Amino acid sequence: MKTYTKGFTRLELLFVLLAIAIVAFPAVSLLASNKPGSQRAVCFNNLRQIGRGFLMWASDHGDRFPFATEWQAGGALGHPLAGNTWFQFNLISAYLDSPRFLVCPADLETSKVADSWGAQPNGFLNAEYRNNALSYFIALHGQPYSGRSILSGDRNIQASGLSSCSLLPGGELCQQLTPGDSTVQWTNAIHGAVGHLLFADGSIHFVNSSNLQKAVRNDEDDDNGSGVHLLSK
Repeated sequence: MKTYTKGFTRLELLFVLLAIAIVAFPAVSLLASNKPGSQRAVCFNNLRQIGRGFLMWASDHGDRFPFATEWQAGGALGHPLAGNTWFQFNLISAYLDSPRFLVCPADLETSKVADSWGAQPNGFLNAEYRNNALSYFIALHGQPYSGRSILSGDRNIQASGLSSCSLLPGGELCQQLTPGDSTVQWTNAIHGAVGHLLFADGSIHFVNSSNLQKAVRNDEDDDNGSGVHLLSK
């Protein structure tokens, strides 16, 4: 005798799908609400890797960062490409596992993510990538191992002024953050009106605009008397 196994009716199947949707919706909502937090975590880790890369480079080059080291000694100082942020970051490439650490997932205006350090089609040195594959600035007067000296951070900082920088060739301009300038603030481009600052001892702080201004005032390196100078894309 043949036996038959009863399957779902259409109505039963509809109820099963509805139950799955009811259970799944809170989980999807939870993941969506956690997205900014997970992006900040990735960005934090990126800057931790960048800080370690800069400090390892400095340790091998007389405790000076690339922007303060002559290009003949492997740094950027005096090099005609020193005014390019991508060039400065590429100098520490031997100390970074991947150029993917240079892109924050919350930075929607950064259009590329490089897979390698070379000049191949998806490489960081390819002309289509370079500054298009960067989310972070470099502070050109950072002093190694200083917990008050700004080294890098999220690129979405705005301020009132530009100035020539002694560490760039030919009097090229960089973004100037002057102590006491109330126009220094984060834009909403990456994490909203807050952002990460990487200090030259490798520490990272997630701060609002008020604390960003405080960090600029507290930056203990001001040897040219005109504040913090950022090289950004």
